[in-house]
Amino acid sequence: MLAENPFLVLSDVIYQSLYNDIIQLKMPPDSRLNESKIAEELGISRSPVKSALSKLEKDGLVYKKSGKILAVSWMTKEDGYSLYEARSALEGFAASLAVIRITAEQMKEL
Repeated sequence: MLAENPFLVLSDVIYQSLYNDIIQLKMPPDSRLNESKIAEELGISRSPVKSALSKLEKDGLVYKKSGKILAVSWMTKEDGYSLYEARSALEGFAASLAVIRITAEQMKEL
């Protein structure tokens, strides 16, 4: 991301990367997040990593497991229902837009 836009804030790039890894289950629930290790792997200081982890905690994607140890949060049953409802609405809307905007060439392909 930084190669495409060098004006991005480093902590925001790290946040987005960790966020994507969490929601795509590349980091399963209860996985520990080590600030020092992440910074070392990325070859950066710990400050932007700390900022990104703090934002993830604020957003409920990570939690303090014990003391200062952060871990990936679990999704509750209610979170799952909310996610399903939102996805159902979005997919229906996307399908209606596709029907309106499909070209004759795309229709043949289908």
